[in-house]
Amino acid sequence: MPLTPFHLGPAFILWYIFKKHINLAGLLFGSIIVDSKAAVCLIFLGCETHDPIFHSFFGALWLGIVVAVIVLLLCSHLKNITTSLKIDDNYSTAAIFSGALLGTFSHIVLDICTHSNIFAFWPIYSQPFSISFYWFVQLFAILTTIIAILWFVNKVSQK
Repeated sequence: MPLTPFHLGPAFILWYIFKKHINLAGLLFGSIIVDSKAAVCLIFLGCETHDPIFHSFFGALWLGIVVAVIVLLLCSHLKNITTSLKIDDNYSTAAIFSGALLGTFSHIVLDICTHSNIFAFWPIYSQPFSISFYWFVQLFAILTTIIAILWFVNKVSQK
């Protein structure tokens, strides 16, 4: 996807479906951390934005673990935020790890459908299931992001 924030919409839909089993913060943070190097490259360095390691299932595994540890460390602060927003979220260790890993892996799956330079099975530099659903995935991501924003606005306005 050309814009990282649009990974948040599909991630939100996954949380809404599986919210009893996954943590929202882990899922949302996991869905965008894969592009952290891309952001640095675009803003500061001018290097390749789709890092082969970060944009692989191997990289997604390690990034997901990092996200889960960060969420675990920030758990009490994140609970305060979700409680103030009246969002019932699961903060068990299993839910946090599940959310973070689902976030990073969903990012890879969405990028496989929209980019030809994603090597999901790095260090193998081939893309055996490169699927070109660019416009469908873009529309889906934009619509789900709009739905997520509207849902959050509704939650905040119910205070």
